[in-house]
Amino acid sequence: MNAKNSSDGKVKSCRIHGLLLDFCKIKAKEEHFLLWIKRDGNDKSSSGISTQKQLAQRRLVLYCKEENVVEWNSHGSPVDSVLYREDKTTNFSSGQVSRIFHNFKCLKVLDLESIIIYSFPTVLIYLRYFAAQVAQDSISSLIVNLWNLETLILKPTKGKLKLPITILKMVKLRYVCIDNCYFTLNGEEGLLDKLEVLSAPCFSCTKDVELLLQKTPYLRELRCSFVDFRQEIFPKLDPLTRLETVEIHLAADSMVGGPYNFPENLRNLTLSNFSLGSCHKSNISKLPNLRVLKLVSIFFDNDEWEVRHDEFPKLKVLKLVKCEFFDEWKGPDDNAFPVLEHLVLDECPYLKEIPTYFNDTGSLKSIKIKSCSEFVERLAKKIKQEQEEVYGNDDLKVFIQRGKRDRLSDDEITSGPALKASVVALPLPSDKEPVKVSVFEMEVCVPLWGSVSICGKRAHMEDALVAVPNFMKIPIKMLIGDRVIDGLSQNLSHLTSHFYGVYDGHGGSQVADYCRKRVHLALVEELKLSEDDLVDGSARDTRQVQWEKIFTNCFLKVDDEVGGKVNIDLCDDNVNTSSGTSEPIAPETVGSTAVVAVICSSHIIVANCGDSRAVLCRGKEAVALSIDHKPSRDDEYARIEASVGKIIQWDGYRVFGILAISRSIGARYLKPWIIPKPEVMFVPRVREDECLVLASDGLWDVMTNEEVCKAARQRILLWHKENGTNPLAKRSQGVDPAAQAAAEYLSSMALQKGSKDNISVTVVDLKSHRKFKSKSWR
Repeated sequence: MNAKNSSDGKVKSCRIHGLLLDFCKIKAKEEHFLLWIKRDGNDKSSSGISTQKQLAQRRLVLYCKEENVVEWNSHGSPVDSVLYREDKTTNFSSGQVSRIFHNFKCLKVLDLESIIIYSFPTVLIYLRYFAAQVAQDSISSLIVNLWNLETLILKPTKGKLKLPITILKMVKLRYVCIDNCYFTLNGEEGLLDKLEVLSAPCFSCTKDVELLLQKTPYLRELRCSFVDFRQEIFPKLDPLTRLETVEIHLAADSMVGGPYNFPENLRNLTLSNFSLGSCHKSNISKLPNLRVLKLVSIFFDNDEWEVRHDEFPKLKVLKLVKCEFFDEWKGPDDNAFPVLEHLVLDECPYLKEIPTYFNDTGSLKSIKIKSCSEFVERLAKKIKQEQEEVYGNDDLKVFIQRGKRDRLSDDEITSGPALKASVVALPLPSDKEPVKVSVFEMEVCVPLWGSVSICGKRAHMEDALVAVPNFMKIPIKMLIGDRVIDGLSQNLSHLTSHFYGVYDGHGGSQVADYCRKRVHLALVEELKLSEDDLVDGSARDTRQVQWEKIFTNCFLKVDDEVGGKVNIDLCDDNVNTSSGTSEPIAPETVGSTAVVAVICSSHIIVANCGDSRAVLCRGKEAVALSIDHKPSRDDEYARIEASVGKIIQWDGYRVFGILAISRSIGARYLKPWIIPKPEVMFVPRVREDECLVLASDGLWDVMTNEEVCKAARQRILLWHKENGTNPLAKRSQGVDPAAQAAAEYLSSMALQKGSKDNISVTVVDLKSHRKFKSKSWR
């Protein structure tokens, strides 16, 4: 007999030898305990279970095809338990279910786990146990007819399953397990005072959770999901004094705040996708009877967890799973986790250490390390060695597993991955000094980006974003001027560039949508107008100043078009402008921020107007390529007041108490104080450049530059560790999956941290080659 153990060392399941199984079947048949019937479509034996010998059995296990089941006739049978099994899921219509089981009047157990049904056997009034897959999106209120039912197990095949309010009248229910089910509660009467296990309902607000729990006062186990939570407070679970097991998953687009209150009797706790601040960790660590703690995809404050003296006094099992941004684990030298027996670290790739107090935990029986760093693996082995040498604990087992995801090396943990640069930086020393190394022919600048734009907790979507790969060919002299580049081919006169933009509308979405279609086209027009001056050397300004003029003219032109000062016909990429005025694009109260980037193999040029932001991840450092235009900025405050404007403190500094930004395209009602002039950064690229993040303030309101860069960089790295690096030819076709994963993760983190705004994120991967083992790509 082979047993599979759970994380606490107990037997979770077992597999027995086939001979032993056959012996059990024979004895069960002889003692009329259970009859195993197995037939296939070619079986020519007498039909089904119609013989008196078979009907004398009280329990039947039916293993057969659908057409064989339909043949059975069991009128008057005393059978009280039927279990149907099939290798694959079978669809039974309501008529088939009715014909098959209608005459099983005494049925108490009906297990149809491998059958999809379309109606419920509501006539089987003695039924105590029922399991099946259901195809509907709701259950009939007639289920209340099964008034003897104690165990209900349902697996919906079409997403969420709505339960009727009449289920509250099924007072004998003890065990309910229904994946993705939900209730609509409005103060209905009913009390399920015998219900002990409730598994997998979805709740959309704290009120629904607490209303249902009031009707299940003796619950021992609760497993559920919080979905579409919008600034909700964590429900009060402490009144459920008998509650011993809690598992809660928080959906990616949800946010929950307040203290996490659990009953003191709680023994097993699993939290998934939650953010744990110091107060939350303190509440959990003080639970006096907690035995098992499992944390999955948890966001720790500052990516660290500090355990204090005498916390977790009775914890025996600790599992940390997929905590990818868990770096620091701190604590006292002793008396933390004093009785811990099993420690599991699963996919915590950036964890730097295992605290030393585990060296002195004499109760430790096993440490399991999966997909963590080499350094953590060595620490686990060191703990085992010290336990053996100092405490004579020879029973401690250390399991190290390197599954699908390759482990991270020590270098990757401490200083980042070994990566080949997609470009070699163009050094720009003093003016006119020759550049001795050519960087332009080394590699092609491949567009690798991913983007996400979600409404978040706002009622309307006002953000917009755009990506224009292979935007235009930029003359090299627009980037380097008269500098001499040794070895540069005379045939190479232009660099391919790519354009990315994020626009955050306010007062409406019209201006942001217009900017998405128009800004990059206006930039092309300005570049063509300026190209002659930049190339022939007649321009006396530095490259920085020249690019400032180009972007300023671009933004002013778009602002004039939004205000109706210029006639414009914008149809796809065809733009016709003429003198005179036209109707404004949007009302005067509507505007948009704009942060855009032009990227080529040698430079990143960023223009920003408003409080969207561009941040460059250079190595492990976050480099801000824009500074938010806020009325609280000293220079912006002075500029507005010099124009006889007013800055009023109204939920933060605001122009005339209205707008919380000081620059914007549009917003004509606040001119001349709100201006469309951008600030421009002209930045040479370097070897260490990892990625660029452009995002609206829905991200930056809740995350620092450092947090964003760290998350984006690590997410790209983790994607490639798991999937390898597909060929450049495929990486340059459409959205890059690694960058897309990073953008999606950032938006999810912003929601988790309580962002109240629209969230738009673009992540540009600046590395086209990565040293990871390639997987098979199709």
